[in-house]
Amino acid sequence: LLISSGAQVRAASSSGWTALMLSAKKGHADVLRELLRSEPFFFSPDGNRTVFNALCVAAKSGSCESVEVLLDALFLGSATALSLFSHIGVNSPDEINSISDRDHELATHIYQRRQVGLEACSWMIENCRDDGKILQQALESRMDSYLSLFADPKSALKDASKLIEMSAESSVDIRSAYYNCRALILLSLQNLEGAISDAHASLNCIQSWVHAALDDSSLALREDTNSTIVSNFLVITEARLKQGNLKQARIYATKALSRHPPEKQRDWLERAVDMDQETLDRTITNWREGKPATEPPPKQTPPPPSEKPGYSLSRTTQKTEAAQTA
Repeated sequence: LLISSGAQVRAASSSGWTALMLSAKKGHADVLRELLRSEPFFFSPDGNRTVFNALCVAAKSGSCESVEVLLDALFLGSATALSLFSHIGVNSPDEINSISDRDHELATHIYQRRQVGLEACSWMIENCRDDGKILQQALESRMDSYLSLFADPKSALKDASKLIEMSAESSVDIRSAYYNCRALILLSLQNLEGAISDAHASLNCIQSWVHAALDDSSLALREDTNSTIVSNFLVITEARLKQGNLKQARIYATKALSRHPPEKQRDWLERAVDMDQETLDRTITNWREGKPATEPPPKQTPPPPSEKPGYSLSRTTQKTEAAQTA
């Protein structure tokens, strides 16, 4: 009612407190969402700093939900953030990133805002060490930011390791997600054995959480759990291919295919299963020499029986995907 009547959302008291900060302190997450929807806080340095201050207040007050709302807004991870772009028909973070590639001004706003988000995460890690849940949220967000925004996998690896250490007493599904995330980071750093080890650790967590979770006939799992299983199989498949172990790569590619992965992943997995040793050896040589990977040609229709079947499939070295998966 106040907002619709023209209330100044950014107005501050004599001591500098804004409505956003007060709502964060009281843990009123729903009010925060309304305030964020009503005012484009992120299109100026002052607006970014207002959200930063509110996030610090929420963290010190121990309001996990408020922290989540504000972090999501800074990193475009929720409907709250996306609503700021609804006037231009944007419905997903990927669309925002795509538009920002063409709009320099918008790209600058997004970059500045995410820098503030990263700064806020670091502040929380330094000042909220005694609050496990807040610390976990900050580490997760900073890790995702390093991976998806600033291409800093070594720093992300440190945060992932810290999260695994912190999750020793947590539920095994949370630990599984952290191990999977670290496996993806290690794969991007070309630590193949480490990636395989963490992928298996993630799968073992799931297996202990849901009996027979790795049985191909067991599909009665939550969608996110199945996605984590597929992600781990993909990590092992790619690592084994890079090691030249075609037999093991095919085994895990087949396991992943049985889990009904998305179309893009399925296409790559089918090519991995069909790859012959000669093609793999050539791909590994190119990879070691730093040559760019080439996109494998589409799978061709099998030749008539009178012809000898031949395969000339090569493999694209995939860039691992982070957030999407913690």
